Amino acid sequence: MEIFVKLLIGFAIFFTGVILNVSIMRKTEGKAKGFKPALSFIVICAGLVVLVWVASSIKIAL
Repeated sequence: MEIFVKLLIGFAIFFTGVILNVSIMRKTEGKAKGFKPALSFIVICAGLVVLVWVASSIKIAL
């Protein structure tokens, strides 16, 4: 159950960054400049880092 919660948190962070990026691009008609696109990129990367970290900690017993 602990792994499921960690994966859920990672996906939540990742998709928050994606939604933030889409909303920024809609407001600026696809030509966003400055700090806002970098912020959404950082959030997306943080979500991916959490997902990789959790995936690497999964122990598979056969």
